[in-house]
Amino acid sequence: MGALTAVRAVLTSPERGLILPLSLTVGLAMVGCVLLAISAGAILPILFKRIGLDPALMSGPFISSLMDVFTLLLYLTLASAMLPV
Repeated sequence: MGALTAVRAVLTSPERGLILPLSLTVGLAMVGCVLLAISAGAILPILFKRIGLDPALMSGPFISSLMDVFTLLLYLTLASAMLPV
């Protein structure tokens, strides 16, 4: 997904000076978001079960909120580091 998004950013970028940084930012952000979602989806239910909470009830809202916060933070951090000001 990240590679396809990076290729799309390269092909559709109206400003040629931002092609490489923009495509790398979008591609890396998508790869990071997917890896974070996979990790959270695998680890949090196990953690909730050990604590004694129902994993099915706790994982849905918790993973959604966690992913919203951390994916936005990841994307903005990558964008501020890689794109020119």
